[in-house]
Amino acid sequence: MPAARTRRLVRLLLVRPRKGGWGLNKTGHARWRIAMAYCSVFLYRVPRRKAEAFIHALRPIMKLFEDAGCLSDELLRPKDVSAKFGGVSLPTAIDLAADEELWIEIAKFKDASHMKEVHSLVAKNPDLERLHSRFDLLISGKHVYHAEFESLQART
Repeated sequence: MPAARTRRLVRLLLVRPRKGGWGLNKTGHARWRIAMAYCSVFLYRVPRRKAEAFIHALRPIMKLFEDAGCLSDELLRPKDVSAKFGGVSLPTAIDLAADEELWIEIAKFKDASHMKEVHSLVAKNPDLERLHSRFDLLISGKHVYHAEFESLQART
């Protein structure tokens, strides 16, 4: 795809005003800055017939991370995965089978060290192995893709 046609389809922007807080009739609030976020993103190839079981197996694991300090952990269900905006659809790009769905999990942390701290706490949880064994029965590691992303700091 030519560089001119590529577009940013997903943006993660957490914004808050600079000094002065929120308010009407206050000057200087036109400048916003992006709060830093570090995201751990998982793409799951889930057999359609196992989608509900997948949700029930993954949610308790996600709760372990939130209880350990993860800022947020969100599971995204496929809605419309057709190609749009001059791009290629994700299912086509990863050669998703007709009987599979692509699910996305996004866990948000303050930064990479915060993510490591949370993972360390979760690893000590006695329920983790039991929860992972339920999850592993549904999909294998070869059906999971992972990457970490960091938001960009805006220049002011």
